Amino acid sequence: MLSDYASKKIHLLGKRNNSPSLLNQVADSLLKCESMLYEHDEIGVVITKPTYHDGKLGMLIWVAIGFGVNVVEKYLPLFEKAAKETGMAFIMFETKRKGFSRFIKKFNFTEHRPRGDFFVFIKEV
Repeated sequence: MLSDYASKKIHLLGKRNNSPSLLNQVADSLLKCESMLYEHDEIGVVITKPTYHDGKLGMLIWVAIGFGVNVVEKYLPLFEKAAKETGMAFIMFETKRKGFSRFIKKFNFTEHRPRGDFFVFIKEV
């Protein structure tokens, strides 16, 4: 289950993004085996779950709290490989961070129609 560190970080992320129930949603999803938890000292915390977009199955990177230098560059290939090996067609994530658009496009993500106040990015794998 979630470590104390992960719980604190997810709680803070939920507060910062006006989603105070995020920690409860994550814990419930993990208990029901609807999502996967990746937690590592060098990566941080990543929670993924399956999702559908345009009739295709993909991997939603639901929660990502990284630390260190070049975390995305180092570990995105791990999630791309996991998505491919499990028959998923894409990786998707959503963020409220406006500046993230320029950064993530260098990894071949394309921006899609926003969902509420979240920017949506998808990469075919």
